[in-house]
Amino acid sequence: MARRGTTGTNEATTTTGKPKALGMVTLLLALYAAGVSTVLLVKGGGSGGGGAGKAAAKGDLDPDRIARDVQLAVQSDLTRATREQKDALRDALSRLEVLKSGLQSLTETALKRTEDVTRTSSQRAEVLDARINDVSQSADGLKSTLDALAVTIKTLESRPVGVAPAGPTPAAPAKPPV
Repeated sequence: MARRGTTGTNEATTTTGKPKALGMVTLLLALYAAGVSTVLLVKGGGSGGGGAGKAAAKGDLDPDRIARDVQLAVQSDLTRATREQKDALRDALSRLEVLKSGLQSLTETALKRTEDVTRTSSQRAEVLDARINDVSQSADGLKSTLDALAVTIKTLESRPVGVAPAGPTPAAPAKPPV
């Protein structure tokens, strides 16, 4: 008989797809219920027919009913806990979606800003290169001019200093008539 009950429990666990741990919990709760019913029988007097017959008529000490009640309570607790976990998971997923969309918008904004900065930097670099080329060409032009001036100065320095011929001496100014 115990073998049939064990097989029935395994079949129920296998056919409903519940984990084996749930079957173990049910078995432990059934053992607990059996222990509680034994304690109640002992406390109830246990004196042969009177008290036990009355309790059995009420159904208070029926181990199968107690086991079913405990099993129903456990199943309702598991159902409620599963529902709460699903709700919490659903809330977490919705928060994750909000965070994901926020992160995506921040990423897009940062990407646009980076592209703008890169474009602006490239333009500024091109302008700076053009200015550097202009200054370089101006410097090359000034260098050739300076070289020409240096040659002219050396030529002028190498010439002997010549005395200019004396020109007519100016006449003394006439005296005004008295």
